[in-house]
Amino acid sequence: MSYLHNGLRCALMASAAVAVIAAPAYAQATRSFNIPAQDAVTAVPQFAQQSGLQVLASADDLRGVRTNPVKGPLKVDAALTQLVAGTGLNVRTQDGNSAVIVRASMQTATTESVAGPVNAQPVSSASAAADDDVAQVVIVRGKFAGTLKKARNVKRDAQVVVESISLTDLGQLPDVSIADALARLPGLAADRDPNNGAASQISLRGLPTEMLLGTMNGRDLASSTPNRNIRYDQYPTELVGGVLVYKSSMASIPEGGIAGSIDLRTINPLDVRKNEGSVAYTRVFAPSAGKFAQGDDSGYRASLSYMGRSDDKKFGYAFGIATRDEPFSSVRTQHGSYNPSTYQDRDGDGQNDIVTYGVLHQGGVGKDKRDGAFGTLAFKPNDRLFVLADALYSSVKYNKDASGLYVNNTSQLWANTYSNSVVDGNKLVAGTITNNIRPNGIRISNQNTFSRRDDVFSSLGINAKYKLDDLSWIDVDLSTSSVTYLSEYGEILTDVSVSAPAPSVTFDARSDLTTIALNVDLTDKALNPLTQMSVPYHRDGVDDAVNYRIDYHRDFASGEFFDKFIFGIRSTDRQKSEVSSQQDVTIAPTQIASDLILPFALGAYSGPQDQAPRFMTFNFFDVANRYFGGYNPTNASTNSQTASWVVHEKTLAVFGQLDFKGTLFGIDYTGNAGVRVVETQDESSSVRLVATPAGSSLEPYVVTNEYTDVLPSVSFNFRPNENWILRLGIAQTIARPAIEDLNAGFSAFDFGAPQAYGGNPLLEPFRADQIDITSEWYFGSNNFFAVAAYHKNLKNYITTSSQFVDIDGTLFQFFQPVNRQGGYIRGIEFTYQQQFDQLPAPWDGLGVYANLALADSDVKVSRNFSAETLGLNNMSKNVGTLSAYYYKSGFELRGSYRFRSRFSRVVDGGGFESNEPEGIVDVQASYDFSNGVSLVLQGQNLNNAPYKTTLGSPDIHGRYEDFGTYYYAGVRAKF
Repeated sequence: MSYLHNGLRCALMASAAVAVIAAPAYAQATRSFNIPAQDAVTAVPQFAQQSGLQVLASADDLRGVRTNPVKGPLKVDAALTQLVAGTGLNVRTQDGNSAVIVRASMQTATTESVAGPVNAQPVSSASAAADDDVAQVVIVRGKFAGTLKKARNVKRDAQVVVESISLTDLGQLPDVSIADALARLPGLAADRDPNNGAASQISLRGLPTEMLLGTMNGRDLASSTPNRNIRYDQYPTELVGGVLVYKSSMASIPEGGIAGSIDLRTINPLDVRKNEGSVAYTRVFAPSAGKFAQGDDSGYRASLSYMGRSDDKKFGYAFGIATRDEPFSSVRTQHGSYNPSTYQDRDGDGQNDIVTYGVLHQGGVGKDKRDGAFGTLAFKPNDRLFVLADALYSSVKYNKDASGLYVNNTSQLWANTYSNSVVDGNKLVAGTITNNIRPNGIRISNQNTFSRRDDVFSSLGINAKYKLDDLSWIDVDLSTSSVTYLSEYGEILTDVSVSAPAPSVTFDARSDLTTIALNVDLTDKALNPLTQMSVPYHRDGVDDAVNYRIDYHRDFASGEFFDKFIFGIRSTDRQKSEVSSQQDVTIAPTQIASDLILPFALGAYSGPQDQAPRFMTFNFFDVANRYFGGYNPTNASTNSQTASWVVHEKTLAVFGQLDFKGTLFGIDYTGNAGVRVVETQDESSSVRLVATPAGSSLEPYVVTNEYTDVLPSVSFNFRPNENWILRLGIAQTIARPAIEDLNAGFSAFDFGAPQAYGGNPLLEPFRADQIDITSEWYFGSNNFFAVAAYHKNLKNYITTSSQFVDIDGTLFQFFQPVNRQGGYIRGIEFTYQQQFDQLPAPWDGLGVYANLALADSDVKVSRNFSAETLGLNNMSKNVGTLSAYYYKSGFELRGSYRFRSRFSRVVDGGGFESNEPEGIVDVQASYDFSNGVSLVLQGQNLNNAPYKTTLGSPDIHGRYEDFGTYYYAGVRAKF
């Protein structure tokens, strides 16, 4: 494909991963060894040959580690222990026939997850297809293959359905964000930010993002959105140690995710094999942004990290910093949503039709600046106590300036005339609209806007594990996280002069890209005077969360059926507030000065949208300061005050979980059963406005609510043989309402038909019963195929609707978030991973990773308070990823295609729209030099997939936006 040729001209890196497999033997057998001290990459294969033990290891884990000499007659298990003692390598599993050697960091991520220890299972020796005296070596080539292998092992050994991304994945594969890395996991889909096209939030198994719980080291996180959603692009990929995605539930997993939970993990510096640092610099190229008159075509990313430990391995430390400054651009044409109250027959069929609110076309450029830092300290004075403290800081500054044309008031029936009308169903999709009664009616404007996001996140946590005796220990965790965030948008508009002909627009929204034609030259400053500056929203938010947790773990000595008991208490105290401000200034029509007019915003842009009419470009703040008295949004209006709120939430959870194991009809199984009891208390503070013909009142308003949930769960993992795992999980789960929906503020108007608008502090959480069934087949050293089916019975669902509410003795129709009867969500997922190392050279470097998730639901939500309904928010019926990779002699090439089918979402706060299917192509190439230096080239969105929406029907098109392709060229060095 041409976009691949234009993307990367590659040479690149990937360190090899090797699985050394020898024929089965008994670990207690005595063998004669002669292995000198050397690098583990060569020592481990020698050990496998001399011992006859099947050994699996990754070159990423082994490289740079110097093993101990092993000489003379020794038992195999004793020889293996001697080989890796004190090196930072651990023997994760050993069943007498096989062993797995990993760096301690991977073992920690696998076996000490917040959700409880993951059961380590013996590695199958069935793949050792050699006789007792001959060792067989199988090479798992490439860094990407190594990360897939680690994720495969985590999945195989887990108690529940888990996906993961290892430290190698985030630290050495330059995913643009954690959201990009997560999007290639089975059943996960990235939600593209409609402002810059970057992956930001994640949905899991087709459920809304608000049903997905985001944590860090098992702790609730403050968030920079007005709801609970985590923006995963906020966390620098260079500073996060790994990710665990839990798709099914058990009592020890924190509540709050019906869809599942994503747990970001920090680094344990005592896991490092040696003191080591890394420095990286990447140049970012944005050719589309460079074509804009005010755009830049390049930026950068840089990071520095270091991890070390004391010689006695009692103290460890890690720190890192990361920064980036990247340009972005977008070109958008949009046919707006419909005004449901504008009924009038447009096509002469005797049926009433409705009209769009307006159309627009604009181009914008901006900068995405981020800085982050982390620090970790670990202390292990003895075998009984381990203490880990971590801190993380992240700052995100996002600015965008856009210029374009805006046509509104198109639905003012009494002030416009309509001709050449084309109707689809009952919606006007094409035609000509002409102003009939000025200054009312259709308005055609130059629109120059700015938008800004400014988030600062910080977290601090400390965890202590204390071993009470050989069978029991306690785990205590304290943490706090905080976010301050600012989100704002402003626009300046011109109006067509009264001396010009009556404004008229001709549009057609029947194709992907709405066409727009005007009878006005918007570049003529004399005919288009300035008239209005508006700041519809300026939101300052603060979110503070404090977490306390204490768990008690008890192993059972007999180990016959009961394996372990866990009891825990978890408390969260969270307060989130938001202050809303606005500004609206109207002036007499004033001609803009020539020195404020900038070169045409789209510059040298060429693409499907370059046929739209031209417009004036100017800087929002320069014009605001000269003509509108400056930029000064305030909280004075009643709208701003009722949209400002404080929500204080306290939760207390107590759980007990019993792990067990046994044999049923000759089949080994493990599992757990438990219950989690959760109490939630909410207090919401705002103001209420009640306006009647007799006058208006604005007063403080506080509402409290509390609820308790009992959440039982049980899961089984059956192993019919060493390669096959069957999983069954049954649980009750909850997901709490979006925090902004709990706003107690409202505005009530009693002028004719009483109506009110606001939040709902009495919302109950989403609740669901769910069942998961999974079959996983593992073959070879790096391959597996899995099928997972699930059914979630949503007992209720939260959507915006209306109900009648008594306010001061009057019954108002109150439009607000409400609990409605739910429905089902069900689906099936397929995952296939294989490295074709059995092929003859040079094809033995090929590998593939693919997943497909199919989902369905009968839950429907209303669109803009109308009778029209759309599917569940953010739910795609089909989501898939296909990745192919190739490795040979230090060079690696990887291509990925991510696809998701149509889904509904809220766009720019304007109600639900349907996103059209989208597929994104990314390619990465790398080369790894033997001296620790790596070169990386990457192309993102190589097919320049546009962001497209439709309005109720696939044939009625809404938004079409191009974000362009981005290229990355970087170097990384270890020291």
